[in-house]
Amino acid sequence: MSETETHAHLETATTSLLPLDDFGISVHKNTLKRWYQLMHLARLLDQKAALYVKQAKGWSYHAACSGHEGAQLILGLSFRQSKDFLFPYYRDLMTCLAAGLTVEEIIRNGLSKASDVGSGGRHMSNHFAKPSIRIQNVSSVTGNHTLHAVGVARAIKKYDGDEIAFYSSGDSAISEGYVYEAISGAAREKLPVVFVIQNNKYGISVPIREQAANECVADNFIGFKNVKIVRVDGTNVFDCWRGMQEALDYIQTGEGPAIVHADCVRLQSHSNSDKHELYRSVEEITEAQLSDPVKRFRDYLLTQGELTEKEILKI
Repeated sequence: MSETETHAHLETATTSLLPLDDFGISVHKNTLKRWYQLMHLARLLDQKAALYVKQAKGWSYHAACSGHEGAQLILGLSFRQSKDFLFPYYRDLMTCLAAGLTVEEIIRNGLSKASDVGSGGRHMSNHFAKPSIRIQNVSSVTGNHTLHAVGVARAIKKYDGDEIAFYSSGDSAISEGYVYEAISGAAREKLPVVFVIQNNKYGISVPIREQAANECVADNFIGFKNVKIVRVDGTNVFDCWRGMQEALDYIQTGEGPAIVHADCVRLQSHSNSDKHELYRSVEEITEAQLSDPVKRFRDYLLTQGELTEKEILKI
């Protein structure tokens, strides 16, 4: 099937979106509306970035956040600006938008402008940061910012602070040795750090089964003392909120770090240098669309009467 036929097939594939369970969690309508505004805006920015790539205007590197919005929204909102420390990874557009970057700041990064608040346009695009509010610059070396997050968490504990260090990465980072070193150190010293693992089942073109024995890669750390492991559906904002609250409650006890393992779906290719149609079947790509976090949340808001079609369109 050609790429054009694939996209046409996908257009008709979202009529049976998976239902969204709110787990009985009561969220105010204004908060739900704000959640949807941010998710929808992140999706539009993701699409705009891809367009800039095609026009050769910018975004020399683009890794889409589409399919990760549930986990990223809650991670970004859990970060307290100018208090906590956030170490995002290159797919965290939604996270950084929710955490405090503006639309203009995200676009300036993508276009490598001198006014980019993260690096003055010197960093790779899609590597978002805003040091003024403690969203940290990280490198493209997969998972190495685990060490940075744990180092900051050690300082927080040493100086009796109540800040939290947040680390974010994909599942393939778990194949890196320094990730284990960092989590081991955080466990030993009972540090205030939340490790968010966004598992979309692929490391570029390598499926998770060829990366780890455990498809839930957080299970690799079951034997680590003092580590709280929380598993969530990364495409469901309610489950992500529930899981993050559980992790934060544990952090507040001072008993150790927490891992939030979010099962996500990758709706697009790994990056603009990749073409996932070469190694993923049409059926698999189509199935992933049924878990689209933005569309499922939109359907929930409409079917539950939280927002009207007119209110959705206004957003």
